[in-house]
Amino acid sequence: FRVDIKPLASILSLILLALSTAVPILLPVPKIPTPSEPYQIGTSIFEMTDTSRQEIYSGKDEPRRFMIQVWYPAEVQDTDIRAPWMSNAAIYAPAIATYINLPSYFLNHLALVEIPAYIDAKVATSDGSFPVILFSHGWNGFNAQNTGQALELASHGYVVVGIQHTYGAVITVFPDGTIAPNNPKALPEDAEDPNYEVVARVLVNEWAGDMSFVLDQLSVWEKEAGNPFAEKLNLERVGVYGHSTGGGAAIQFCGVDSRCKAVLGMDPFMRPVSAEVIESGVSQPSFFMFRQD
Repeated sequence: FRVDIKPLASILSLILLALSTAVPILLPVPKIPTPSEPYQIGTSIFEMTDTSRQEIYSGKDEPRRFMIQVWYPAEVQDTDIRAPWMSNAAIYAPAIATYINLPSYFLNHLALVEIPAYIDAKVATSDGSFPVILFSHGWNGFNAQNTGQALELASHGYVVVGIQHTYGAVITVFPDGTIAPNNPKALPEDAEDPNYEVVARVLVNEWAGDMSFVLDQLSVWEKEAGNPFAEKLNLERVGVYGHSTGGGAAIQFCGVDSRCKAVLGMDPFMRPVSAEVIESGVSQPSFFMFRQD
């Protein structure tokens, strides 16, 4: 008995051709638009360690630490390297895919996304210092999820700081290789849980604490000789924006910290905001956007 493999090989070739054509159509590599304003953009990633706070979500005796990504006006050199949209994409992409109930490999192509920003480029020279904007992601989000907004703002002359809230983010990767997954106990899945507000407010206070610590560190950077951001940050002009749980955290932060001068909530999750802030409101210029339902 003899099988002619040529027809089979032709069929397999056609299937592979079809798949190779369909995959880029079904799963295109996202493209982040080039910002509209004249400033070119740099981006840097830093680890923050707040020794004044104990980490409450790791189960370990350790200080609170988290990551930030900064997008800023830059003077780009020919030798500067384009930045990826997602650092550590080999770890982040499977975590995001799993969270949204897709096969773990389904979003691996996100590693191919580059953004119109350059890694650790020189901070731009300006007649004045740059206003600062903090960004807080949603539950199971990540600090680079709204990169398009951050790039546009940076092109207008803002320094934008995306905060990765450890154990509330989908996953966090530290420079030493430590991986901190999302801790589902930090926000009850059951919205009817009688302890929901209590637990959620602890989470939002922790995120507001991250914002406060970032501003503390930026004030050090602004005065630190040799720091790339020395004398480049206008900490009298600080805005805060956030999405969902991060939107609630932004409102909570601006309700208790006068360093916040304006706040934007994108579908902000209000249940975790403290009763005191909800009752008093926020005095800063505010804009809240909610989805229709």
